[in-house]
Amino acid sequence: METPRVPPPHLGWDYHGSSAHRCAHDAFLRILSRCVIPAGCSRGKNIDSLDERRTLLEPVQQGDLGARDVTTLDAMVQVQAGSLLRVPMSADEYAALGEARFHEYYDGCLVVNPPTTRHALAVSNLVRTLWPSRERRLVVTGSGWSVGEEVFIPDVMVIEAGALVESLLVTPPYLVVEILSTSTKQDDRGKKFEAYAAGGAGWYWMVDLESPEVAVFHNAGGTFAEVRRATDAAVMAPVGRLVDPRELAEP
Repeated sequence: METPRVPPPHLGWDYHGSSAHRCAHDAFLRILSRCVIPAGCSRGKNIDSLDERRTLLEPVQQGDLGARDVTTLDAMVQVQAGSLLRVPMSADEYAALGEARFHEYYDGCLVVNPPTTRHALAVSNLVRTLWPSRERRLVVTGSGWSVGEEVFIPDVMVIEAGALVESLLVTPPYLVVEILSTSTKQDDRGKKFEAYAAGGAGWYWMVDLESPEVAVFHNAGGTFAEVRRATDAAVMAPVGRLVDPRELAEP
């Protein structure tokens, strides 16, 4: 990743609105001023000029930010499915995004990683396999889990029914599932592997669609220990469901 650019002290305009909107607006300015866009993105270059920033932020300036939360990093920078964008920011800047805060935050970066169609299909098949839970647990996808100041959005989580909340999940999930992709497998095997264990997740599945295989880990005192690695149909702990990694990405 390229070295993030130092945000300029002032981008040439003021925002007039509530203090909460000003805070979010300022956060957007800081995000945009330090964005480094990888080659996989549609713009394919750094946002360098004041005019570019002004153009991209025009919807935020002219309207009520509270009604335009969709004008987030997704609208400003169209990241292609399967690619990865990291935007350095503090936890306070991330929190200032409010309801627009629907990407992961870890290692001091907002992390944007849209899934490929194949990845999304595997998630859908896993949800179908895991739901309904005989233990009255819930199967969720696209939900955030707060671990300290960091926020993760696993591909699939199985949670206790009583843990369901409107905002970020704070109770450790019973099972976390991540589907490895080229852009994120290093995090899934490294940063997230350690964070999920330290955060108290009971079980962790790492699904590799390329091998294909499912690696199953159990939390033993804050550290994951591998208990199984399946390359064909097998009944998977802890849910007792038959999962075939060869068929997860099949329609």
